[in-house]
Amino acid sequence: MKYIFTLIYFLIGITTINAQDQQIIDSLKKHNLNESNLEVVVDNDNEISYSFGAISIDSSLFYSNKAINLAEKINYKYGLAIAHSYTARAMLEKDMFKRAIDHFNQSINLFIDLENYPNILDGYRGLAYIYSFGSAQIKSLDYNFKALKIAEQLQDSSSLSTIYNNIGTIYTNLGNYDAAILNYGKTISIDEKNEDYVDLSITYSNVGILKLKNHKLEEATPIYNKILKLLPKIKNPPTIENLYLSLSSYYTERSQFDSAKYYIDLTNKTLEKYPYQHIKAKSFRREAEMLFKQEKYKESINFFDEYLRLSSPIGVNKLFPEIYKKKGEAYSHLKMYQKAYQFAELANNATDTLQHKKIASFLREFEEEQKIKETEKQNLEHKLKDQKLENDKIRLKSEFTIATAIIAFLILIIVVVFYYLHRIRQKNIKLKSQHYLINSQKLMLEENIHKLTLSENELKKLNKTKDKLFSIIAHDLRSPFNSILGFSDLLIKNVEEFDVEETKEYLGIINSSTQNTLVLLENLLNWAKSQNGQITFNPQNITLSSILHEIIKLSNSAAVVKKISLIQNELEDIKVYADEDMLKTVLRNIISNAIKFTNSGGNISISAKKEQNQVEIAISDDGVGMNEETINKLFRIETNETTIGTANEKGSGLGLILCKELVEKQGGKIWVESELGKGSIFKFMLPLNK
Repeated sequence: MKYIFTLIYFLIGITTINAQDQQIIDSLKKHNLNESNLEVVVDNDNEISYSFGAISIDSSLFYSNKAINLAEKINYKYGLAIAHSYTARAMLEKDMFKRAIDHFNQSINLFIDLENYPNILDGYRGLAYIYSFGSAQIKSLDYNFKALKIAEQLQDSSSLSTIYNNIGTIYTNLGNYDAAILNYGKTISIDEKNEDYVDLSITYSNVGILKLKNHKLEEATPIYNKILKLLPKIKNPPTIENLYLSLSSYYTERSQFDSAKYYIDLTNKTLEKYPYQHIKAKSFRREAEMLFKQEKYKESINFFDEYLRLSSPIGVNKLFPEIYKKKGEAYSHLKMYQKAYQFAELANNATDTLQHKKIASFLREFEEEQKIKETEKQNLEHKLKDQKLENDKIRLKSEFTIATAIIAFLILIIVVVFYYLHRIRQKNIKLKSQHYLINSQKLMLEENIHKLTLSENELKKLNKTKDKLFSIIAHDLRSPFNSILGFSDLLIKNVEEFDVEETKEYLGIINSSTQNTLVLLENLLNWAKSQNGQITFNPQNITLSSILHEIIKLSNSAAVVKKISLIQNELEDIKVYADEDMLKTVLRNIISNAIKFTNSGGNISISAKKEQNQVEIAISDDGVGMNEETINKLFRIETNETTIGTANEKGSGLGLILCKELVEKQGGKIWVESELGKGSIFKFMLPLNK
């Protein structure tokens, strides 16, 4: 795997680095003795930790931990994030993977708050590397894809090279030769352009191993010749060690055992000076494979045991099924059939076929997404052009119906807005008139000026409200109609070609868009009625569980599309004193909002409890969450902004504003508790009894 070589400190020769870094370390230590700015002290400690990475990992850890303690004390987020990152990297050097994961996660969370995307990318790559060793391959793949998105946005060619290489390695593990070669090819193209000999040599090694696994020995030969040419240019010890072991595999497959042993011995000699436990374990595995190939089965078993002994404590267990299988074969050759059977069973039990399928599914979705991005625009334009004349009549009729509805609704909104504007203008005229008439009375003048200011502020607020409503009408209403038209056109054009499942899929999209549009229209109408005082309030005692059951049933279709679980916790026989229609509107909007901002496979929980003479209803999700700035804008129409959901859902932002008005109209209150990346809990309270 390639991940570690973008994270470790050894990027040039150790002998050269030591003298330079020692000078930097001494200078920074001296500077810290007289430095009063504690943030600068934290930065210097981090720099010392980084420099010690090429000299002493323990010293590097000492200064990164020192930086963590001081940064936490003075609440210096950036310095704390860097310190956690350096600590994680040092833990990798010491093969302490679990502690490295913890520090990487803390570092990433801080960099997310700081919106520092290059360092977020670096953290994701570190986690992808760690998880690549163990059984959690799906996590490694997930972090690779997260890193890929950021690397594409930053146009970071070095990171893209690493990520494509990692994806190629995962395809190798899945046995997909062509896909692995394709991704390795992308990496090689970038590395050759950047003249990055370290990354290039690692990718060549991965391609060579892939060729050997697929018994393409002759094709592997030119690859390993390139590795031999690059070796003198590589000064990075762990890279050199891995290349030696790759060469030993090549010579083992060619049955040139003296050469294979030569490179294993070179690796072990290098490991004496630069010990890495996971590489030492790999060395035992290569020697075991060589002995197995020589039919020295008993010695081979001993070296496989050494590999397992070193790998288990650090969680490098990805290859355990393969090792168990090889041991079983060795015992079989030794005619120790009971042992052979035991290890064959261990191999079968250790193979996680479900995860294998999940990874394959993950990659298929990734491939499909890439293909769709490349072909979707071209195909859509082609189909629209071919079917334009045939569908003009239907389109015109649909557009006329939609336009009529929009115009009617627009007229209603304009009437409401201009009514309020007229009232405010009348107030302003009256205030200004009074100002001139009672100019001689200072106290009255000040009072009228104050009233005038308030009225102007109200006018600005209403203008912002008007702009928001026009925005909703112009964009948020238009978008779903375009979606409905697009997919209905698609069905009309291809009704005889699509099978039932495809037709159901497109009809489901049309139905979903129609429902979303209907909800938006209902919210707009209810909000307009609320502003005009036309909503009737008919409170009564309502059994809460029955209302919740009905709303969850209505919302479930949208949740199913995103594979989200709607969970209604067990409720007592709670009755709430509220208007049934208003309560349904509030619940429907909050649950719809939770579905919008929850990732696929997430959970949404609805619960309620009594609080003295009130009922507290809570809708919680494990979605993307919000920062404090977003929370402060939620329930105000003049500051509320439309936000795209986790599946690119669009909305108007009006639903939560309407919820606030309807809850307060019933004598209750509504609020939200949320943290970015950790989900949200919307809560509101209503009276328990009349």
